[in-house]
Amino acid sequence: MIDEKYIDEAISEIPKVKKKGKVLKLTLVAVILIFCMTFAVPTFAVSTSMGYDVLYAMFPSVAQKLKPVQMSCVDNGIKMEVIAANVTDTEAQVYISMRDLTGDRIDETTDLFDSYDIRRPFDSSATCSMVDYDASAKTATFLIQMDWYDTRKLLGSKVTFSVKEFLSRKQEWNGYIDSINLSEVGDAKETITNVSTRGGSYSDDEIALLDEKSAYLKPVNDGIITSPVDGVEITGIGYIDGKLHIQTYFDNIVDYDNHGFIYLVDENGGFDYGEQSVAFWDEKGVGSYEEQVFDITPEELSKCRVYGEFVTSDSLTQGDWEVTFRLD
Repeated sequence: MIDEKYIDEAISEIPKVKKKGKVLKLTLVAVILIFCMTFAVPTFAVSTSMGYDVLYAMFPSVAQKLKPVQMSCVDNGIKMEVIAANVTDTEAQVYISMRDLTGDRIDETTDLFDSYDIRRPFDSSATCSMVDYDASAKTATFLIQMDWYDTRKLLGSKVTFSVKEFLSRKQEWNGYIDSINLSEVGDAKETITNVSTRGGSYSDDEIALLDEKSAYLKPVNDGIITSPVDGVEITGIGYIDGKLHIQTYFDNIVDYDNHGFIYLVDENGGFDYGEQSVAFWDEKGVGSYEEQVFDITPEELSKCRVYGEFVTSDSLTQGDWEVTFRLD
């Protein structure tokens, strides 16, 4: 299933072995993999994820040599295509387009959701970001930027860019959440412990950090105090050990990357971002609670307002898009 010229190029990339040992074994394994990919069952062809990933982990230059040039691909009604490139001695800019052929899943908020991969046979830094959206063509354009130091490895090298999923219809919401009456906030009625934490932050090294065994707010009975935007809910507020806790729930962060934060604004317009925050999973391991802790007295709190900034989405598109191009 692989053109012979790619086999010859790949074999030429394997270092010549003068001594037996580990290097010889690795080289033989690579040669066997190439042989299997060429003559064995089609399910282990180099284009498959398993065969390619195994070889790439051992010899990146060999793996890239075996990849045939493919400037465009279509999956799940979305077309991805290499449309332009500019290569210099130390960097390259490559433009990739993604177009929806069947619907309106591509828009100005399209986010590759950290699902993209840029594979190249040389050491370099590489990034990808959206730089343009054409509503009439339902097309988003992404810029891949690569920087390197050794141009000898660049000439004729092939780069593979792949995407597994993307978000769209993302919304940004920010504003005061005045449905929370801060003058009536007292001690938390119920707390929970032994949560499954997934991260957190703090602003002072001397603060006693919260962990899985710390006390957190138990979400209110109906689960919602207020919901400023779809996908975000305020689920608890109250004092624990003299510190104010405000709990926000982000629905399905796994698929939609819903996120954001809240802070307090005093009567003079001053901001209080809190001294620390902790995020922990819901029971299904899909949504996330984020609890922010503020060092503020009830008297000071009564003169404040809650302000929130959130980013949400309700559209996830999955697929298998991959293009391979040569840098000449």
